[in-house]
Parts: sequence; structure tokens; C-alpha cells
Amino acid sequence: MPSEASNFDQRLEELFHKALDLEPEARSGFLDLQCEGDKRLRASVERLLAASRDAESESFWRGSALQAEANEWSKQTDNAVPERYRLVERIGAGGMGAVYKAVRADDVYSKIVAIKIVPLSDPHLMERFRQERQILAALEHPNIARLLDGGSTADGRPFLAMEFVDGPPIDRFVKDRRLGVRETVSLFRKVCGAVSYAHRNL
Repeated sequence: MPSEASNFDQRLEELFHKALDLEPEARSGFLDLQCEGDKRLRASVERLLAASRDAESESFWRGSALQAEANEWSKQTDNAVPERYRLVERIGAGGMGAVYKAVRADDVYSKIVAIKIVPLSDPHLMERFRQERQILAALEHPNIARLLDGGSTADGRPFLAMEFVDGPPIDRFVKDRRLGVRETVSLFRKVCGAVSYAHRNL
């Protein structure tokens, strides 16, 4: 049986999407009818509508996310290598940059690391990256990759060097190992513990 909170969330989502499809001037009358005096529900819908309006005003969120990322990275080259490291291969890319498998390129020590490099074009992205770097530096958890180093590439792009974790994605790991329910739940609890720790540290 659905909980009261679950019913509220479903109703909130339904009204938000319906109101979003209406012209802005028609939304107030629509919410008058649909919310039937439920001030909490109406205020929640209006907050979501306001957040949606704010997001649409930011160029960062316009258009296809995949296309935006492709456009951003097409402007970049892989020639700007972080000092002290040699990039081996690209292993992923996301909203905050590309990630490479890399090795130390000096004589201090030999170690494989994961290097994240962010583009320079968006000042909001740069600020988020700086926050991430500061948070990662403070995290100490057995199931979270450790921050090892940081700096800038020759063309000024900031980078992070993190512990390289070699292995398959977790869903493939579970499938390939044919883990049972108990083993899968045990693994999931470890993931939840790491996520909870990260959330507590912002």
C-alpha cells in the first residue's frame, strides 16, 4: 500500500508536468482547481516550476546534454597533458570533464592513476570542480577512490589525479559473478555506505 509521502510525490510530479505544458498565464488557474486548497502541494509545484524556469534561463542546460558535451569536447584536444603524467587512454567522460588512465611521467615513482581534466569555458563548471577537489581531498573512506594529486595542464585546464580502480562496472560484476541476493545486498550496502559518507561531507 503506497505511503502518504509516496502519494504526495506522485501527485506533485503529475501536477508539475501538467502545469509545465501550459502557458505561464494559465498555470495559476490550473493550480487553483487541482490543488483544492492544499497549500503545501501548491507551494511545492510552484517551487518546481520556478526551478525549471531558472534552469531554462541558463545556457548550460539548453539542448541535448550529449550534444552539448560533444560540442564542448570537440573544441578540446588531448594534447594538453598534465605535468608529471603521461595519458595512456581515455576511459570515460561526463558533465565535468574527461577521465584518462595515466602514469607518472617523472622519476619520482611509478603509479597508474585516473586523471580527470575539465574544460575551461564555463566559470560555473570551474567553481564546481574546485569544490569537488576540496571535498575529495578531505574524504577518507575504503570504498571511495582517493585524491592523490592535482594541478593544471600546460594550457591551464585544472586536473585531478585519483586512485585508479581497475574493474568492471558494478552491474556487470554482479552479473558475471552470478551473485545471489545476499551477496548482492551486501555489496549494495557497501555502496550505500560510501554514498552516505560522501553526502555527509557535502
